[in-house]
Amino acid sequence: MKPERTHSIKPATLTTMNRMLTRREEQILKMLLAEYTQPEICKVLKLHCNTVSDAKRRVMEKWNVLTMVGLVKEGIKRGYLELEEDHF
Repeated sequence: MKPERTHSIKPATLTTMNRMLTRREEQILKMLLAEYTQPEICKVLKLHCNTVSDAKRRVMEKWNVLTMVGLVKEGIKRGYLELEEDHF
């Protein structure tokens, strides 16, 4: 069963929703958003690849996203990633 998608998030709830992530989930999310591959994250953090994969899956479930594109969009909405206009 696919999770429901959340299309709009009120700014007042962003901080509360960001707290839903564990420290490890946030750490892995930030590295994914910085374009690290999962094997690179495993090597840098000295984690088993299943740990990284599970953390990514949990973040995607908590945020109700199905793809990496959705994860990036939510990361932007929730303040984990900023876009620089000069890159477009």
